[in-house]
Amino acid sequence: MKKNNPIVGIQLNRDIKKPIYSQLYQGIKELIEKKELAPGEKIPPIRKLSRDLKVNNSTVVQALEALAREGLVYKHVGKGTFVSTLFTRESEIDEGGEVYDFSSLSPSPQLFPVREFKDALNHVLDYYGGEALGYQPHRGYLPLREKMAGFLKQEGIEISPDFVQVISGGQQGIDIAAKVLSGQGETIFLEEPTYPGSLATFQSRGARIIHIPINRSGLDFVELEKRLNDFRPKLIYVMTKLQNPTGYSYTREQKERLLQLAYQFNFYILEDDYLSLLDYRDYNRKEPSLKALDRWDKVILLKSFSKVLMPGLRLGFAVLPEVLQEKFLEGKYAADISSSGLLQRALYFYLKDDTWENHLQEIKDEFKERYLMVKKFLAKQKPLLHYYDPEGGLFFWVRVNRGGSSTKLAKLARERGILLAPGTSFYSGVQRTPWFRLSFATQDRESLGKGLQILEKTLIDFQKEETMEFEDEARPIL
Repeated sequence: MKKNNPIVGIQLNRDIKKPIYSQLYQGIKELIEKKELAPGEKIPPIRKLSRDLKVNNSTVVQALEALAREGLVYKHVGKGTFVSTLFTRESEIDEGGEVYDFSSLSPSPQLFPVREFKDALNHVLDYYGGEALGYQPHRGYLPLREKMAGFLKQEGIEISPDFVQVISGGQQGIDIAAKVLSGQGETIFLEEPTYPGSLATFQSRGARIIHIPINRSGLDFVELEKRLNDFRPKLIYVMTKLQNPTGYSYTREQKERLLQLAYQFNFYILEDDYLSLLDYRDYNRKEPSLKALDRWDKVILLKSFSKVLMPGLRLGFAVLPEVLQEKFLEGKYAADISSSGLLQRALYFYLKDDTWENHLQEIKDEFKERYLMVKKFLAKQKPLLHYYDPEGGLFFWVRVNRGGSSTKLAKLARERGILLAPGTSFYSGVQRTPWFRLSFATQDRESLGKGLQILEKTLIDFQKEETMEFEDEARPIL
C-alpha cells in the first residue's frame, strides 16, 4: 500500500488567528527540517494538497511560495515542486546562529506601525463591539472602499467605490483573476522572468502559459505581437512598476501600446501594483498606471500596502472592469466569503486621518538608506557583478559576470549564512542563469552591513572557483 505523504497529516487550526497558509508553510518547513521530507522529494500537486487538506488552491500556493523564498523548495517547470537539495539548517549554516536574509521581500518587523495599529484595533473594538467581528459585505467595508477610491483619484483613476473590491492580499487577487479568466486550457501571457507565485497560481488553474521576455522599458513587443498572432490570450499578467524580480518599470509609451493591443486582440490585463509607493528619486515623477490610461476598461488593477504597512494584514484591493464585477465577486465569495471585518475597519481608521503618510515617509527614508548602502556595495563589485538600478523598491537584479551560475553562488552563500534568491526561481524551465535577486527588505542597516561584508568575501571565493572551472573547461583535450 502506498504511504501517504506526511504533508497530508499537518494539522490546520481554523479557530486561531494565524493564517492557514502560514500554518501550512510552518508545517512543511518542520517536515523538511526533521528530514521527514527528504532533499529532492517531490511535493504533491497543488490541487491534490488543496483537496486532501480541504483548503483553497491559493492557500497552498502562498505556503509553497513562502517556502521557495527561503530556498526550502524549488519549482521544476513541467515536473512539479521539490524539496531543495541545497537546504541546510540555520544552525548548520553559521555556528554563531546569524543568518542574513537577502532573499525575502518581507519588511523588517521593527518597521511595522504596531502602536498606531493597536490603537486602531482598540478603537474599532470599543466603538463597534461584536459588529466588527462579523462577516462584512462580500465587496468589502464601504468606508474603506471609499477611502481607497479617494486614494486612487490622486493617481488619476476616477472610480466609484462600487468598482473597488477588498481582497485578502494581492495573492488572492491573482488567484481570483486566474479562476475567473484562466479556466482549463485558456491561454495566459506572463512576463519572463516573473513572480513565481503568479506562475504557480495560473498553472494550478490549468491555464496554458506563454512567457514574454521583459526588458528595461517593458515587454518585448516584437515577441508579444508574434505570440498574439499565434495565440489568443484571455489575460496578460504584468507588474508595470518595479517589476519582480528585475525592478524594471514600463515607459508610458509601452503602457499605451499594451492597452492598444488589449483592445485590438480583446484580452484583459492584470496589473499588479505592489510596490509603486517606494520610489526613491528626488524629483516628482508620478507616471500613470495602466489603469489610469485605460480607455477601454481592459485593466484589473491590484493594489497592496503589505510592503509599506504590515504583510500579515493580508488586505489588498482590486479595481475591476465593469463586465467582470459580478464574476470577480463570486470568486471572492467562493474563496473566503469576505476579508476580515475587524482588520478592514482597523485599516480604515488607521488610514482615515492620513497620519499613515508620516509612517510611509519614515519607511521610505529607511529603505532608501538601505538601497543606497547596497548600491554602493554593488558598485564596488563591478569586476565580479553587473546590476540594474531600479531607483526604488526593495531589491536589485544582479548578474554574476563571466556567465557564472547564480544557483552555485546561492549554495556557497548559504553555507556562510547568506540567503539569496537565484534567478532560476523566476524563470520557467531555466536550469542555469547568472542572474539573482538581492533584497534589502528584511535586514536592518547594521545587519545589512555585516551581511554585505560576508557576501563580498563569498563573491571573491566564488569567482576563484568559477575561474578555475572555466580554465579547466577551456583547456584543450589532448
